[in-house]
Amino acid sequence: MTLRTKTSLLLACTVVLAVTLTGYFYLQLLQSTIRKSIFDKAEDISGATASAIAVFLDDTLRDAQVAAATIPSRVLEEWDVAEIERRLSSMMKLYPKFENGLFVLDSKGTLQLDYPPHHGVRGRSFEFREYFKRTMKEGKGIIGIPYRSARTGEPVLTFTAPLRRTSGEIIGLLGCSVKLLSDQALGGIGKKGFGESGYVYVFDTSRLNILHTDKDRVLERDVPPGANNLFDAAVEGFEGTGETVDSQGIHMLVSLKRVPESNWIVGVQQTAEEAFAPIREARLRIALFLAIGVLVAFLAGTVVIRRITYPLFQLRRAAMSISAESLETPKPVGDRDLNLWEKLDSIRSGDEIGELAQTLKEMYEKLGQTLLSLKRSAKDWERTFDSVPEAIFILDKQNNVRRLNRAAANLLRMDFREAIGRHCYKLFRKDDSVPDYCPDEGELKDKKPAVLEVDEPSLGGIFRMIITPLTDDAGNSVGAVLVLSNITAAKRAEEALRESELRYRSLFLEAQDALFLIKNKAYIDCNPAAERLFRCSREEMLGSSPVKFFPEFQSDGSSSSDLLNTMDLADFSGHPLRFEWMHKAKGGHLFDAEVSISRVYIRGEATFLMLVRDITEQKHVREILMKEQKRLASILDGIPLPTIMIDRNHRVLFWNRSSELTSGVPREKVLNQPLDLGHLYNDQKRPILANLILDLTDEELLARYGEKGLRKIEESPEAFGTVDRIWTNGKERVVALIATRLRDAGGEVVGAIQCAQDITEREQLQQKLQQVQRIEALATLAGGIAHDFNNLLMAIQGHVSLMLVDTSSSARYVEKLKSINRLVRSGAELTRQLLGFARAGKYDVRPLSINELIEYSSDMFGRTRREIEIHKQLEPNAWTVEADRGQIEQVLLNIYVNAWQAMPDGGKLLIRTESVTVHADTAQLWGLRPGRYLKIVIADTGIGMDEGTLKRIFDPFFTTKERGRGTGLGLASAYGIIKNHGGYIDVASQKGKGSSFTIYLPASGKPVSLETKGSDVPQKGTETILFVDDEMEILEVGEQILRTLGYRPLVARNGAEALDIYRDNMSGIDLVILDMIMPGMSGGETHDALKKMDPRVKVLLCSGYSLDGQANEILKRGCDGFLQKPFDITTLSIKLREILSAKTVR
Repeated sequence: MTLRTKTSLLLACTVVLAVTLTGYFYLQLLQSTIRKSIFDKAEDISGATASAIAVFLDDTLRDAQVAAATIPSRVLEEWDVAEIERRLSSMMKLYPKFENGLFVLDSKGTLQLDYPPHHGVRGRSFEFREYFKRTMKEGKGIIGIPYRSARTGEPVLTFTAPLRRTSGEIIGLLGCSVKLLSDQALGGIGKKGFGESGYVYVFDTSRLNILHTDKDRVLERDVPPGANNLFDAAVEGFEGTGETVDSQGIHMLVSLKRVPESNWIVGVQQTAEEAFAPIREARLRIALFLAIGVLVAFLAGTVVIRRITYPLFQLRRAAMSISAESLETPKPVGDRDLNLWEKLDSIRSGDEIGELAQTLKEMYEKLGQTLLSLKRSAKDWERTFDSVPEAIFILDKQNNVRRLNRAAANLLRMDFREAIGRHCYKLFRKDDSVPDYCPDEGELKDKKPAVLEVDEPSLGGIFRMIITPLTDDAGNSVGAVLVLSNITAAKRAEEALRESELRYRSLFLEAQDALFLIKNKAYIDCNPAAERLFRCSREEMLGSSPVKFFPEFQSDGSSSSDLLNTMDLADFSGHPLRFEWMHKAKGGHLFDAEVSISRVYIRGEATFLMLVRDITEQKHVREILMKEQKRLASILDGIPLPTIMIDRNHRVLFWNRSSELTSGVPREKVLNQPLDLGHLYNDQKRPILANLILDLTDEELLARYGEKGLRKIEESPEAFGTVDRIWTNGKERVVALIATRLRDAGGEVVGAIQCAQDITEREQLQQKLQQVQRIEALATLAGGIAHDFNNLLMAIQGHVSLMLVDTSSSARYVEKLKSINRLVRSGAELTRQLLGFARAGKYDVRPLSINELIEYSSDMFGRTRREIEIHKQLEPNAWTVEADRGQIEQVLLNIYVNAWQAMPDGGKLLIRTESVTVHADTAQLWGLRPGRYLKIVIADTGIGMDEGTLKRIFDPFFTTKERGRGTGLGLASAYGIIKNHGGYIDVASQKGKGSSFTIYLPASGKPVSLETKGSDVPQKGTETILFVDDEMEILEVGEQILRTLGYRPLVARNGAEALDIYRDNMSGIDLVILDMIMPGMSGGETHDALKKMDPRVKVLLCSGYSLDGQANEILKRGCDGFLQKPFDITTLSIKLREILSAKTVR
């Protein structure tokens, strides 16, 4: 068989084998890739579906909790069904997903109400429901187990949230029911599918089908244990993708994923036949391709081989012709075989065969020339021998020098002729001692070259000696060639290099990081640290490619073999490369490493030094730090206070969202820039607290800025605080600033953080509180003055009343006495206003209609002030209030008058009422109790008030009218009266835009009472009355008034004296008139002692103060009546008869 035939067959077989193997491995790779893609797609669908369901469950449970939080505890405790229904209706509109309804169960599981309401449901017990038991046991909202609604038969899912009393005790639960298969719930997910047979279903660990394309299977447990292996595994906790045979015997591809924070499991299922159809199609196509490829390759290879080997066939014939010709004597060109020449010349090929034919032709031409040049070569050898820089000696068997070159003569420092025939050692040592390095007979017989290093001082250094035996044609030793090379400098360099290598070798072996030497992309050395890191021996690593210790792909998806290209880059650039790379130790353990590759030279040869440092823990710590930094940034960004962080050089490191909103400057403009807050100070240069605490010590800070309000925060030794004013959104705001230094683990200051809190409203409230406290102090003073003044008026009133009764002695002065009486009443009215301001003036409290009072008072006021347009917006059926009609009327008239005076050219007065509920947070701010209130708004279009007037509007004796035109008590008494009624009054005004007074009075559920008018004629009696007062003038005039009325008076100047008199005359005293404010034993204590002594005693309490506070408490303890000083004889007589005529239970 010829070479051409063998080559053709070999090539054809090789191609067939290569194509077949390539196709087979490609098919395996493609099949694996497609299979992985199919599995990944199924896992993506199941994972996305599980995440979507988890989001739906979390959001819906949170919505249920928000819905429960909107129902106040007060409404729940009262079971205000109408209010709860109203709120549930609002929740239904806000959360349409709860389309199956909302319902409220009490703590026993009884359904109190539902929305929308359904007949026959309320009052039924649902304590058997799983969601009720879990909610009451766990004390928090839960997601129930899906079930079929007894009312609709549809699958539903209930979300609950506990309802709590004000004390925090659970009073029941709010149930929010979702239709499970609604598009707003899981219905949309259940309709999703992929391919022709793929679908999504959901079940839980109890094997309950929650969602399925076959609605008949929903809420059924129709997959028994053992029917589906993957189903069973998922119930036990398995997550992933696999193949199984379902309960119907169909081969399926299934991907299972657990819904986070629940026992629900999402399944994505598709028949294996449909899922793996791409693999079968790919296998068929590749098989067809291989068959065609093999046939084509075989035919093409046969043709190509024959064309390629044809010139070789011609060359063979030409070479055989040359071998037959004698080449002993070269022939001239003209004498050559012309037939052979033509044969060589006819070979036309551009490859190696053509070159070989041309070479053969040239060899044939030059062979003779080569033989002729041999003689000339001998002379050239002589010249070369002398030009060699090493000393060369040719010795005979006796070590005598037969020949030497020029370098040898120079080494010996003698002429050629002197050295010929002499022993070499005599030439080297200059004596007769034979050195060890001289070639002996044994070495020559071995016929092997010997290399020695000789330290020969006589020759001037260290030499490398190469001894090569010489033999004749018969192979007998005839001498030797001795070559000497001076290696003194090299030996010294070698010694230095050896020491250096030993030093660096020690560093190499003792290094804690793994070190490798790489040459030709393979390890040639490694240190013990590398053996420990990669968990294998040095012998296992040497000769291996670095790729062997990498995973196939890096964490970013790149191929690990790219590192070899990286090494090439290092080779070309000449600079070390540093990067992070994942490695694989023996046994498959993966770890992250920091790699440094640099080019080094060892014995003149370029080699790569690779350092590998395990940074798994470092990277883990770094990732934790990054997460913590992100979490810290998220926390800081979520703080509702403007927060900034700077480094040691005052550059901004963090600028949270609140800082952006407050300043109007986005963080991108300030990050890594010097901190500048000039835009918050109207572009003024102001010191910044965060900068100051970095530049100054604590002592310097307090010394410079302590008097300006800077203070040290006791809870944090590094923190300082102050109050400042800034401008934001065109308004001046008061802010509290706190800044603290930041230190690293070593205690070094690395920056500062500063927070700002807007306390504008708090400052305003503080000012209001100070104003209220000032008014309270003035009220106390005013109350005391009014009490003493009432006592004075009482004495005057009493004497005037007596004189008016005795008309015979006072007929000439009746008019003057009546004038004095009117003046006393005016003085009493003034003290009433003072007591009203002092909140000590509530006299006759009864349920009344504010709307009727406003109608009456405004009509009366409007008739006298025609230039004022009065508009009333009174709420029909507004709540009643319990109040003193006269005092509230006085408040209204005072505000009317104030409005009229603010509109000298006329204007509009708007009066509006509204029934409102004041909640806890607002009530606390206004100093009220939470509950129902009647709101009154009186607004005018007058000139308004400036800020200074607004701050003092309720101060007593403060007036803007000219001297003598007003007392300054009108609005002050209005303030006291409203406060005394448990209400709240405030005013808002702007200069030129009018004023608006707002009043809140506690609402009452009592009906309005009708007033009865008393008699103006004094009523007399004959009973015995004990009159007790510490003022002698009042005691004397009171005694006279009682006598005038026909009574028998007894008097006492204090409580102790009154008790003694009553004890001695207990059976004869019918009533005690008792002053409330007395030194020693007060009126209250005297009353209690009298009641203890005689529970049937009748007591009329009188005081310069009004019926409020202490007086009201005494009345509650059994006192029979109260009389306000000053009183006239008629008022006293009527009150006495009212008490004395009342039946006493004996």
